[in-house]
Amino acid sequence: MDSAEKKLESTERDIQYFEKMVDGANRLVKPWKLALIITNLFWAIVMAAFILLAYLTPTEIDVQQNQGAVEQQQEQIVKGAN
Repeated sequence: MDSAEKKLESTERDIQYFEKMVDGANRLVKPWKLALIITNLFWAIVMAAFILLAYLTPTEIDVQQNQGAVEQQQEQIVKGAN
């Protein structure tokens, strides 16, 4: 009976030690999780700004096409704003 009690106490002590390890690991990881969330939020804002800028920037394309029926020649000119 004595060895069973010792084994039980040892197991309880190991469980408490493991809980302390998990708590310590969570305390170490918490600032890094926050930093990751803030960094991802920053890059999401930057990418959203780039996409918004791309859609708001006016793009003008001037297309001209000449076709001479008699000479059988074609000419096409495309000029873009970018």
